[in-house]
Amino acid sequence: RFSLFNPPSELYTFDAKTKDSTVIQTPQNLKYGIALLDSLAFFTDPSTLLVLDKNQKWHQFSLSLPNPEFIVDGMSVLGNNLYFFSSKTGEILKYANPLSGNLTPVSWIAATSSQKPVGAKSMAIDGNVWIVTENEIQRYFKGNYEESIQPAIFPALRNAARIKTSASLAHLYVLDPSEKRIIIFTKFGDLVKQYRRPLFS
Repeated sequence: RFSLFNPPSELYTFDAKTKDSTVIQTPQNLKYGIALLDSLAFFTDPSTLLVLDKNQKWHQFSLSLPNPEFIVDGMSVLGNNLYFFSSKTGEILKYANPLSGNLTPVSWIAATSSQKPVGAKSMAIDGNVWIVTENEIQRYFKGNYEESIQPAIFPALRNAARIKTSASLAHLYVLDPSEKRIIIFTKFGDLVKQYRRPLFS
């Protein structure tokens, strides 16, 4: 079964076997959504986590945020851990198993890190934390900045919007809407392929 989320309030499920689709009513406008274990987790401002469990029941949690400057700009997941980033402050928060009621985060970026992901557009996690800014990919590991990758590609990467990967995927997938393309890179930053379609705007 697939879940399709179109912010702020359109949520659908699609059963690949039966070809049936269902519209799910959301309790409020949602900003970001992600699969978390066997549930769907959504964030809505200023600090609410809404979870839709496998029985189609909604649960609401109030997250603790570190300060008023931390504006959630995206979320990602690894295992049962939920991560949020703030583009303005360059912080990443980790909530260890929030579905168990642990709603107090720890700061994931180490104080000794030589760089923070200020200006981040999107984040993906596979053990490393991958950040995409408008024109580069940054890799962090165990809370520390490791490297920046500026891919050799034409046209150059200038307005990247999203990055996706996971521990089970061999590549990085970057959405570049200004060029109407999805770009596939190795995890060393080498170009594999790019797909260009008008719908990728």
